[in-house]
Amino acid sequence: MLLILMSGINVLLAQSKGDMYVGTMLGMAISQHTDKYDNTKDKDKPWIKLEIDPGFHYFVADNFRIGAQMGFATESQKYDDNRKYKNGSFIAGGVAAYYFELADNFYFTPELGFYFAHAKHTDEVGSTSTDSKSNGFLLQFLPAMLEFRPTTHFGFSASLLGLELTHLKSKQDPKAKSNDFSFALGLAPQIGLKYYF
Repeated sequence: MLLILMSGINVLLAQSKGDMYVGTMLGMAISQHTDKYDNTKDKDKPWIKLEIDPGFHYFVADNFRIGAQMGFATESQKYDDNRKYKNGSFIAGGVAAYYFELADNFYFTPELGFYFAHAKHTDEVGSTSTDSKSNGFLLQFLPAMLEFRPTTHFGFSASLLGLELTHLKSKQDPKAKSNDFSFALGLAPQIGLKYYF
Protein backbone atom coordinates (compact mmCIF):
# COMPACT_ATOMS: atom_id res chain seq x y z
CA MET A 1 0.00 0.00 0.00
CA LEU A 2 2.89 2.36 0.81
CA LEU A 3 4.39 1.68 -2.64
CA ILE A 4 1.08 2.54 -4.32
CA LEU A 5 0.88 5.80 -2.37
CA MET A 6 4.50 6.67 -3.25
CA SER A 7 3.92 5.97 -6.95
CA GLY A 8 0.85 8.22 -6.80
CA ILE A 9 2.99 11.03 -5.38
CA ASN A 10 5.52 10.59 -8.21
CA VAL A 11 2.77 10.94 -10.80
CA LEU A 12 1.46 14.04 -9.04
CA LEU A 13 4.88 15.72 -9.04
CA ALA A 14 6.07 14.53 -12.48
CA GLN A 15 6.60 17.08 -15.23
CA SER A 16 3.41 16.23 -17.15
CA LYS A 17 1.80 17.68 -20.25
CA GLY A 18 -0.21 20.76 -19.27
CA ASP A 19 1.96 21.67 -16.25
CA MET A 20 3.04 25.30 -16.19
CA TYR A 21 5.07 27.57 -13.94
CA VAL A 22 6.38 31.07 -13.47
CA GLY A 23 9.90 31.43 -12.18
CA THR A 24 13.16 33.26 -12.26
CA MET A 25 16.88 32.53 -12.35
CA LEU A 26 19.10 34.64 -10.11
CA GLY A 27 22.82 35.16 -10.51
CA MET A 28 25.57 37.23 -8.95
CA ALA A 29 29.29 37.47 -9.62
CA ILE A 30 32.06 39.57 -8.07
CA SER A 31 35.55 39.60 -9.54
CA GLN A 32 38.74 41.56 -8.95
CA HIS A 33 41.88 41.97 -11.04
CA THR A 34 45.39 42.46 -9.62
CA ASP A 35 48.64 43.17 -11.51
CA LYS A 36 52.10 42.80 -10.00
CA TYR A 37 55.33 43.99 -11.58
CA ASP A 38 58.50 43.53 -9.52
CA ASN A 39 57.48 44.91 -6.09
CA THR A 40 54.66 47.10 -7.39
CA LYS A 41 51.12 45.83 -7.01
CA ASP A 42 48.09 47.35 -8.76
CA LYS A 43 44.63 46.22 -7.70
CA ASP A 44 41.40 47.21 -9.48
CA LYS A 45 38.13 47.88 -7.71
CA PRO A 46 35.72 44.90 -7.69
CA TRP A 47 33.62 44.19 -10.78
CA ILE A 48 30.02 43.40 -9.73
CA LYS A 49 27.37 41.67 -11.85
CA LEU A 50 23.72 41.02 -10.91
CA GLU A 51 21.19 39.15 -13.05
CA ILE A 52 17.50 38.20 -12.85
CA ASP A 53 15.65 36.19 -15.53
CA PRO A 54 11.84 35.96 -15.06
CA GLY A 55 9.79 33.69 -17.33
CA PHE A 56 6.65 31.64 -18.00
CA HIS A 57 6.96 27.97 -19.02
CA TYR A 58 4.52 25.31 -20.25
CA PHE A 59 4.88 21.53 -20.73
CA VAL A 60 3.63 20.80 -24.27
CA ALA A 61 4.34 17.08 -23.70
CA ASP A 62 5.41 14.91 -20.78
CA ASN A 63 8.93 15.97 -19.73
CA PHE A 64 9.23 18.59 -22.52
CA ARG A 65 8.68 22.27 -21.87
CA ILE A 66 8.89 25.50 -23.79
CA GLY A 67 8.88 28.98 -22.33
CA ALA A 68 9.11 32.71 -22.77
CA GLN A 69 12.03 34.16 -20.83
CA MET A 70 13.45 37.63 -20.21
CA GLY A 71 16.70 38.64 -18.61
CA PHE A 72 17.97 41.80 -16.96
CA ALA A 73 21.63 42.15 -16.00
CA THR A 74 23.78 44.98 -14.73
CA GLU A 75 27.56 45.16 -14.35
CA SER A 76 29.54 47.97 -12.78
CA GLN A 77 33.06 48.89 -11.75
CA LYS A 78 34.47 52.01 -10.09
CA TYR A 79 37.95 53.40 -10.65
CA ASP A 80 40.17 55.53 -8.40
CA ASP A 81 40.03 58.55 -10.76
CA ASN A 82 36.29 59.22 -10.08
CA ARG A 83 35.33 57.13 -13.10
CA LYS A 84 32.63 54.47 -13.24
CA TYR A 85 31.79 51.93 -15.93
CA LYS A 86 28.29 50.40 -16.18
CA ASN A 87 26.94 47.81 -18.57
CA GLY A 88 23.23 46.98 -18.66
CA SER A 89 21.60 44.29 -20.79
CA PHE A 90 18.13 43.05 -21.63
CA ILE A 91 17.22 39.81 -23.39
CA ALA A 92 13.85 38.33 -24.42
CA GLY A 93 13.12 35.11 -26.24
CA GLY A 94 12.14 31.46 -26.13
CA VAL A 95 13.60 28.40 -24.40
CA ALA A 96 13.09 24.65 -24.61
CA ALA A 97 14.11 21.93 -22.13
CA TYR A 98 13.73 18.19 -21.65
CA TYR A 99 13.39 16.54 -18.23
CA PHE A 100 15.23 13.33 -17.30
CA GLU A 101 14.28 12.01 -13.85
CA LEU A 102 17.39 11.08 -11.83
CA ALA A 103 15.59 10.34 -8.56
CA ASP A 104 12.23 11.09 -6.96
CA ASN A 105 11.41 14.74 -7.78
CA PHE A 106 15.02 15.39 -8.94
CA TYR A 107 15.59 16.08 -12.64
CA PHE A 108 18.37 16.70 -15.15
CA THR A 109 16.97 19.40 -17.49
CA PRO A 110 19.31 20.59 -20.30
CA GLU A 111 17.98 23.83 -21.78
CA LEU A 112 18.45 25.76 -25.05
CA GLY A 113 17.43 29.40 -25.51
CA PHE A 114 17.47 31.96 -28.32
CA TYR A 115 17.01 35.64 -27.43
CA PHE A 116 16.88 39.17 -28.81
CA ALA A 117 19.61 41.10 -26.97
CA HIS A 118 20.02 44.80 -26.16
CA ALA A 119 23.03 46.27 -24.36
CA LYS A 120 23.82 49.74 -23.03
CA HIS A 121 27.34 50.79 -22.00
CA THR A 122 27.86 53.89 -19.86
CA ASP A 123 31.17 55.55 -19.00
CA GLU A 124 30.89 58.12 -16.18
CA VAL A 125 33.62 60.61 -15.32
CA GLY A 126 32.44 62.91 -12.54
CA SER A 127 29.07 64.30 -13.68
CA THR A 128 29.71 63.57 -17.39
CA SER A 129 28.55 60.31 -18.94
CA THR A 130 28.90 58.76 -22.40
CA ASP A 131 26.44 56.10 -23.58
CA SER A 132 26.58 53.56 -26.39
CA LYS A 133 23.86 51.07 -27.32
CA SER A 134 23.79 47.89 -29.37
CA ASN A 135 21.28 45.23 -30.46
CA GLY A 136 21.67 41.64 -31.58
CA PHE A 137 21.01 38.09 -30.44
CA LEU A 138 22.08 35.62 -27.77
CA LEU A 139 22.21 31.83 -28.13
CA GLN A 140 22.42 30.06 -24.75
CA PHE A 141 22.91 26.37 -23.91
CA LEU A 142 22.68 25.13 -20.32
CA PRO A 143 23.76 21.46 -20.54
CA ALA A 144 24.02 20.92 -16.76
CA MET A 145 20.73 22.28 -15.40
CA LEU A 146 19.23 20.44 -12.42
CA GLU A 147 15.80 20.82 -10.81
CA PHE A 148 14.40 19.64 -7.49
CA ARG A 149 10.63 19.81 -6.95
CA PRO A 150 9.94 19.01 -3.27
CA THR A 151 6.22 19.98 -3.35
CA THR A 152 3.43 20.23 -5.90
CA HIS A 153 3.84 23.98 -6.31
CA PHE A 154 7.53 24.77 -5.70
CA GLY A 155 10.68 23.87 -7.57
CA PHE A 156 14.33 24.90 -7.30
CA SER A 157 16.90 24.72 -10.08
CA ALA A 158 20.60 25.33 -10.58
CA SER A 159 22.71 25.75 -13.69
CA LEU A 160 26.24 24.44 -13.17
CA LEU A 161 27.49 24.86 -16.74
CA GLY A 162 26.62 27.49 -19.33
CA LEU A 163 27.64 28.24 -22.90
CA GLU A 164 26.65 31.54 -24.55
CA LEU A 165 27.25 33.15 -27.92
CA THR A 166 26.31 36.83 -28.24
CA HIS A 167 26.36 38.89 -31.44
CA LEU A 168 25.78 42.66 -31.11
CA LYS A 169 25.74 45.53 -33.61
CA SER A 170 26.21 49.15 -32.51
CA LYS A 171 23.28 51.53 -32.99
CA GLN A 172 25.64 54.53 -33.28
CA ASP A 173 28.04 52.97 -35.80
CA PRO A 174 26.59 50.23 -38.08
CA LYS A 175 30.12 49.08 -38.94
CA ALA A 176 30.87 48.26 -35.29
CA LYS A 177 29.99 44.67 -34.38
CA SER A 178 30.98 42.38 -31.54
CA ASN A 179 30.90 38.64 -30.89
CA ASP A 180 31.30 37.20 -27.40
CA PHE A 181 31.55 33.59 -26.33
CA SER A 182 31.36 32.67 -22.67
CA PHE A 183 31.86 29.39 -20.83
CA ALA A 184 30.95 29.11 -17.13
CA LEU A 185 31.59 25.89 -15.20
CA GLY A 186 30.34 26.00 -11.62
CA LEU A 187 32.17 29.29 -10.97
CA ALA A 188 29.12 31.54 -11.46
CA PRO A 189 26.14 29.24 -10.93
CA GLN A 190 22.58 30.50 -11.33
CA ILE A 191 19.86 29.54 -8.87
CA GLY A 192 16.21 29.31 -9.94
CA LEU A 193 12.92 29.57 -8.03
CA LYS A 194 9.73 28.19 -9.65
CA TYR A 195 6.04 28.23 -8.79
CA TYR A 196 3.92 25.55 -10.50
CA PHE A 197 0.17 26.01 -10.94
